[in-house]
Amino acid sequence: MKKRPEKKALVLGIGNILMRDDGVGVRSVEAFERLYSTGGEIECLDGGTAGAKLADILCGFTHAVIVDAIKDGSRAGSIRRLKSDDILKGDSTLTTAHGVGVREFLALAAFEGRAPETSVIGVVPEKVCPGLTLTDTMERLLPEVAGAIASELTAAGFFVKKKG
Repeated sequence: MKKRPEKKALVLGIGNILMRDDGVGVRSVEAFERLYSTGGEIECLDGGTAGAKLADILCGFTHAVIVDAIKDGSRAGSIRRLKSDDILKGDSTLTTAHGVGVREFLALAAFEGRAPETSVIGVVPEKVCPGLTLTDTMERLLPEVAGAIASELTAAGFFVKKKG
């Protein structure tokens, strides 16, 4: 009888923090860590722009929440929740800033039969250009995106509690 894997979640921020709002995924995960307490079965990671190299890391988890900047024709500051199938299908109305990388590592994990149950939280950026800070629009959204991460994890049965 095959042993059921221990439930473990990854919260993965994708983005280039040197390109202003492109770093919203990474900064959202940092905000989640500041604002929420979790059990030991949740790990947060800055995935930067590592792309397909993240497949091996992703495969060590039963659940994953990925946060990245997206472009889908919506106004800056829009937040969209997706399942990994939405990214893998290559919906032509949606592009993550690292669409090829996210799509590749999800596809590779699925091909290997080790893909976790995955949600993607996409945020439409205002400015993607050289710079170390998020725009005010993105800064104001960080608590909301952190809350979306918490909701995804709670829905999957993980312990998440708002601090203070």
